[in-house]
Amino acid sequence: MNSTILGAQSAPALAMNPAGAWIVVWQSGDAVFAQRYDADGAAILTGGVQEFQVSEVGRAASAPRAAMDQDGGLVVVWTGAGADDADGIYARRSSSDGSLGAVFLVNSQTAGVQDAPDVAMDEDGRFVAAWRTPDGDGSGIAWRRFNADATPKGAEAFVNVSTAGDQAAPAVGVDPDGLLTVVWQSGTSIVGRQYLSDGTPLTGEFLVDSSAAPGAGAPAVGVGP
Repeated sequence: MNSTILGAQSAPALAMNPAGAWIVVWQSGDAVFAQRYDADGAAILTGGVQEFQVSEVGRAASAPRAAMDQDGGLVVVWTGAGADDADGIYARRSSSDGSLGAVFLVNSQTAGVQDAPDVAMDEDGRFVAAWRTPDGDGSGIAWRRFNADATPKGAEAFVNVSTAGDQAAPAVGVDPDGLLTVVWQSGTSIVGRQYLSDGTPLTGEFLVDSSAAPGAGAPAVGVGP
């Protein structure tokens, strides 16, 4: 995937749309890069190049995640330094032709460290990001919904109801009807919560797995057609 071989290339993540096009994002040094491919595995040029930098030049970025819509438009999120008072969650949209939009701050709460983002996108380009953030007793899980043009659909909100201890490693998915699912690690358990397409909670927290040892790895969520 990467043509740059100097320094460390790490933290890869992949996203694919229903038509089979896909994107790989990764951390290269202290920046986030990406490469797009069509359904046949052929590299797609973006700005005349294959491998392109998503994060801003001169600002450290790590832990990227990506999502892609039906037409090949995409969004990439990452943990980065910038306007936030510590690390914050940043994102960038790209249209199906590879045109990159501006980098924007996802989180509105800027106190403390925001990190460990994930993102999911529906067929029409609307997307939701989830990340770890302080919640008054360790860390909690926040999320925020966005329109296809990257304008926010309301303020960020906490997903977790339980605040005891640390909530970590969120993962988010959205199905074709807009049903949203967030899962995360809470102590030694994996828990989840579902929302309707307008952000209304469909469930409270529910237990997915009670035997997830701390540090055992981040949970993931997938949705079907």
